[in-house]
Amino acid sequence: MGLERKILVQDTFQLQNIELMKALNMDYSIEKINCYNDLAFFMGSIDSHHLLKSQIKISPSKMSLNREGWDILKRKYLVDLERYLGFTPLLDEIQSVELNFEMQLKKHLEENNKKHYEKIKAARFEISLLENTLASIRSELNTFRNQSDNFEGDEVVRNVMGVWWPIISGASKTQDYISIFYEYNDLLKQYSEVKKTPTAYKINFSDYLSTLASLSTQVEYLKELESQYIQYPLYEYQFNASGIESWLRSHCDFYAEGVCKINDGKFEGNKEYLKAFLSSTQKVLIVLEILQELSVETNSVVNFTSSTVVMKDGISISPFTLFDTGHDIAVYGGAGAGKTTTLQMYVEDIIDKGLNNVIYLPLNRLINKKSVYFSVEAESAFSYKQILSLILLSKNIDDTDDSMNDMEIALRDTDSLRLVIDGLDEAYNKVPFILDSINEFKDKYPFIQLIVSSRDCVSFISKINFLGVTLLPFTTEQLYHFIKSWFAEDVEEAQGLIMDIDCGDLKEIVKTPLLATLLCILKKRGIDTPSTEMEIFTRRLKLLCGEYDNYKTIKRSRSDSMQLEKAAMKLAYHLHSRNKRSDSIESMVTYLAYDNTFGYPEDVCLLLVEELINPCNILHLDPLTKNYSFGHLRFQEHLAALELKENRGRDILPLLNKDWWSGTLCLYAQACDFSGLIEDYYRYYGEVNSALKIFKEMVSHRPLRARSNLLLLIQQYERTERLEGYTVEEEDYFDDSWRYPPV
Repeated sequence: MGLERKILVQDTFQLQNIELMKALNMDYSIEKINCYNDLAFFMGSIDSHHLLKSQIKISPSKMSLNREGWDILKRKYLVDLERYLGFTPLLDEIQSVELNFEMQLKKHLEENNKKHYEKIKAARFEISLLENTLASIRSELNTFRNQSDNFEGDEVVRNVMGVWWPIISGASKTQDYISIFYEYNDLLKQYSEVKKTPTAYKINFSDYLSTLASLSTQVEYLKELESQYIQYPLYEYQFNASGIESWLRSHCDFYAEGVCKINDGKFEGNKEYLKAFLSSTQKVLIVLEILQELSVETNSVVNFTSSTVVMKDGISISPFTLFDTGHDIAVYGGAGAGKTTTLQMYVEDIIDKGLNNVIYLPLNRLINKKSVYFSVEAESAFSYKQILSLILLSKNIDDTDDSMNDMEIALRDTDSLRLVIDGLDEAYNKVPFILDSINEFKDKYPFIQLIVSSRDCVSFISKINFLGVTLLPFTTEQLYHFIKSWFAEDVEEAQGLIMDIDCGDLKEIVKTPLLATLLCILKKRGIDTPSTEMEIFTRRLKLLCGEYDNYKTIKRSRSDSMQLEKAAMKLAYHLHSRNKRSDSIESMVTYLAYDNTFGYPEDVCLLLVEELINPCNILHLDPLTKNYSFGHLRFQEHLAALELKENRGRDILPLLNKDWWSGTLCLYAQACDFSGLIEDYYRYYGEVNSALKIFKEMVSHRPLRARSNLLLLIQQYERTERLEGYTVEEEDYFDDSWRYPPV
């Protein structure tokens, strides 16, 4: 079998969401669920809700830049803006601005202009000499003043100097002298001619006044010279405010109209319209992102103000329909939003249709496999070949030079190929250059459709070049529809859970398919409905560790349930501290045995690890890496959060500026007041800016009544940083209420 056929052979076992299904004690199958999140869009830091709820104004002010500034503006912003807008973003063409600069530069460099500048230098030198003369005369008068003890014995001199000295004593700059000339010259002249004034004073007064007049004449002469001199030019430009605003309004209106039509089901099967909709949405989001970045570096170019529009963002459509357009898409969502399940179901759907033009790459499993081209140490050596290496590894083919060359040939000859890359956020923590490799791969193979997934809280999100599609949190209606579908054969059970959710106000917490599934499982097992996300996961942990079996006098494990829970927490913390999702049994036993806060001998640690695998079903074998993991990353984060909560000896401060720990710390925040961490972080590091993003994420996971005080505390430290000269990033990060429609 040739390499082309080998890479398109589908291993459907990889398409089972092993992490989720095993962790939930469910069979290895993915049902065709018909419950979807709404979908919204973004590029970089710009969300699609700006297209519905913002009034966007572009500054028409005249601006100027030196050559270096212009080169940056043109390279980073203007060229891209012109490409996406379809017209020049400036009132004049870019070439016209540059031509005008070159013409002015040529005039500046002409010989006559150079000679003119020599005259200016001479005039400035003459002014400097005259100012020195005035300062010398003032100094001599001051000497007279000091020697005569402020003229105590000479009333005439005392009176004259009483007028002169207050006027001239403070003058040191050209403008000071010119002001004296125009405002006090007549007065000084009058008092310079008073009878009985000593000759030495009269001479100084006369020299001062004549020098002052010469200075005034020379300053006027310099002004005339400078007005005729052609300075080194700047690039003068204005943004085409009306043109850009009109373009933005048109595309925003198209987006709003499209959301309405798609939600009404008018274009469900119209692939061409959906492709145009995605292309237009990506284009306008990119333009807004460019303008926003430009505003940060220069004078404010774009201004967003909220409008009174009440239209909810998000389209209610199967993500499969968007994938089928062939558009490159990055699927984002919070923990448990259904990213992996969505991608795996899509790939399975393609295979079920008898097609094989798809390759699925589960990054969290592949990243640790041995390879030639994909070395985690080679952080600076990104290349599209690393993606080729991952494709080969996913098919259990060695990534030798020959295999890589054959792969390149195979990809060039493959039509309509889809490459699905799952779990970008998990791989990025180990291999930051993976993003550059993906972008380079796309440049190398533009005809291959790329679909990637990542959590939406990561800082590298703006580096991804594809249109972001966000799996929005469940609305209350979608949550209840999910529950009814899950309990399709037990309507009473579904209604009972819905009533529990209403009474406990859980609809504000259960916003993802993962949490909804856990609630359904706990309900089915007869366990009381929890009240927080943290409690939902903790109830699941206790269920799997056998605590509820005690009430049924059932004993499935030799170890105590509290021992098992504690071991799971320690293991999750150690894995998370090492940026790992899985490891060998031997390594896990070592983690526990050498953990000073655990205190059990190695044989007990081995038993605990084995029982966490079976019968607890908390640790699961990954057939690809042959290691064991906690399944869904959210389960590992929950256990690590419990360890931080229970073990005060764990140092949290170094974790607060690391994206990898964001999910864990948000779960920790649900159970613990963390205001002390903000104070400790500032006391230890002298700033909070580096941890600002995670702190604000953590605030959003605290009870509503506690959020305002925490935000106020953070703002106080931000103000302190500004006063001390630190740069605090202005961002709209915390204001994501648009994602959560009214209940």
